[in-house]
Amino acid sequence: MKYERETIGHIINELAEMQNHLALSNLHNIRGIKSGNALLKDIGVAQYYFDFIGTIVVVIGADQKITFVNKNGRKILGCTDHKCVGEDWFENFIPERLRDNVRNCFKDLICGKTEGVEYYENLILTKDGKEKAIAWHNTVLHDNKGRIIGTLSSGLEVTEFRRMQVRLERLNECFINFCTDPEKTSIAL
Repeated sequence: MKYERETIGHIINELAEMQNHLALSNLHNIRGIKSGNALLKDIGVAQYYFDFIGTIVVVIGADQKITFVNKNGRKILGCTDHKCVGEDWFENFIPERLRDNVRNCFKDLICGKTEGVEYYENLILTKDGKEKAIAWHNTVLHDNKGRIIGTLSSGLEVTEFRRMQVRLERLNECFINFCTDPEKTSIAL
């Protein structure tokens, strides 16, 4: 079964809306949204796709709480099962020194100001206290009335890439210094 990007986005919009407004036990009472069984089937397909890809996928509601995180995201964050769902993203997974800045970028997205934050790179904090660099692609999620209800973000862990980039810059600096004055330069690899 082939799903287009818009269809999966629509499913995630519906999922986020349901999680923000309804308990799963009340699925049969939802009006204007797919019937419970059909929606659960679509969510299962979307969950399969999101768990299959090698990036972190996270949906953060307007209340700044996690409403969805895929398998790879849970692994990167150090969460077992779905225990990070419902947690405040910024309080639990953003280092304190960066929290205000990253939260402000999120607020810009929620207010519809997406310029400059559609692609964003920042450090996250794992459950065991480690910091990891993530390069994010962000989009906003809307409810049936067009109101922004959260964000969908797909991120690639770039921690090792950034470390190697810093090391390469240092080696390049050593090389330039060595070429300009070989007697005063020591090269430490």
